Amino acid sequence: YIFPRDIGQLNYRTLLPTYQFTGLDALMVGSEFRFDIKPWNGVALGGSLTFVRGELSASRKPLPWMPPLSGRLDVRYNLEKLNFGTTLRAAAAQERLGEFEQRTAGYYVYDLFGQYIFSAGQWLSSIDLVIANVSNATYRRHLSRVKSIMPEPGRNFKLLYKVYF
Repeated sequence: YIFPRDIGQLNYRTLLPTYQFTGLDALMVGSEFRFDIKPWNGVALGGSLTFVRGELSASRKPLPWMPPLSGRLDVRYNLEKLNFGTTLRAAAAQERLGEFEQRTAGYYVYDLFGQYIFSAGQWLSSIDLVIANVSNATYRRHLSRVKSIMPEPGRNFKLLYKVYF
């Protein structure tokens, strides 16, 4: 397993830890579950749940940079050219830490989305509006390299125009 190992020194230019890539024998076990169902006409439910646990073979210590138990749940409603819905993204706290790692709290974040699909000549197009982190929650993803100095984005808006060809 090749991973960035914190060598315990601070880079004084960036005020971030200094890492050196190291390769060691490791054992990793995990699983992923996904589902997508349509219980009613126009309504779709989907989701996923993932889990990975890793440890160094020689010392049995936890591997660094292992994601916590995480998942998502989507509820979508489709009309002919209009789709909209919500997503719940969540992760458990990560307390199995590698050397020099920081614990991260669990979180859940809600997103809203809408999409209008139309034809423009021979091309299929869509206009998407996404409101991510609707509740403006402050959270930190365990795999973020800058989580100690910067949380994930707060409430944000995305407006996209897509052309499919």
